[in-house]
Amino acid sequence: MIRLARLVAYATLGCLLLGCKEEAAARQSAARVARAIEVLRGAPNPAKAEMLRELAKVPCESPEACRARDACVGAYTTHTEALALTQAAKLQASEGKPAEAAKVLGAAERKLSEASTKVTDCTDREAALRHLYKL
Repeated sequence: MIRLARLVAYATLGCLLLGCKEEAAARQSAARVARAIEVLRGAPNPAKAEMLRELAKVPCESPEACRARDACVGAYTTHTEALALTQAAKLQASEGKPAEAAKVLGAAERKLSEASTKVTDCTDREAALRHLYKL
């Protein structure tokens, strides 16, 4: 009977330790994702594309971390596309093509508006991730 009690105690302890181990891995993953998002958000516009690629590579251990990472990858993909369109419009304007520049600039403005909504969602998810894991 004492042996059975010990086995149950060891099994329970093992489960607790594994659960703690999984929670620690999820917390570390969430911290890596949150940090990568923070770096991306703070990067100057010309560096955002590289930081975006880095964020996309960050592995995630929890659904919340994956959702935050993926939402931010989507948001900043749209943002960097808008930046590229803005540069293209500037180039066309400098080449004396104002009508083409205006069309591209209009597309850039629409992308920036879309990105703004997505970046807000990204920021909210990052904040929720930090709160959930007490980062």
